[in-house]
Amino acid sequence: MRIKTGKKRRVGRPKTMDPENTLHVALEAYWTEGIHKMSLNEVCRRAKVSKPGLYREFGGEDGLMATVLTRYAELVLPTWWSLLASDMKAERVLADLVDACIGREGYPSGCLVAEMTLAASALGPQTTAILSTLCGEIESRLERWVQSAQEAHEIGQSVPPDTAARHIASQMVLVAIQARRGREAEHLRAEAELSLRCYTARPLWSA
Repeated sequence: MRIKTGKKRRVGRPKTMDPENTLHVALEAYWTEGIHKMSLNEVCRRAKVSKPGLYREFGGEDGLMATVLTRYAELVLPTWWSLLASDMKAERVLADLVDACIGREGYPSGCLVAEMTLAASALGPQTTAILSTLCGEIESRLERWVQSAQEAHEIGQSVPPDTAARHIASQMVLVAIQARRGREAEHLRAEAELSLRCYTARPLWSA
């Protein structure tokens, strides 16, 4: 499926790059190495494209990052949505969310949304707008899940759903960042257990 970039092609100019390959290379580079360590020149070198060609296709670094983040969301966030819409017990959902942030087989560890959230001040306006939308969607779905779990008496009633959603989202960011930096999954689960156990009556990884 071709991602629309909103950039009109110039009539008569020959196609000299493969946008899907460039997008794949950029996604892998930003996801595995972080946006601060990956320059646009390096992306161009790895994708074997010229910087003018990349600008024509994506409109520059901001347009490329925005498209990368959109593709990342298409690949990763459906797993979150499925978990939050499932009928599993609350502790199992939280445990699986943590594990999803640590990493899935066939994908790099960590979370590009989390990485970009920490680097928000360095992002361009297009990427910032998409990041804000994604973070808002994550918190909104988490809030609805918390409210539903409270109604089912699987989560305590003392914490307002919106506050709990923001807290859970922030813990997922911490897990994802530490996972990409090489922390062992066992340690990350133990720390997540300490932070998220306040919501459930049973341990997260005993379900």
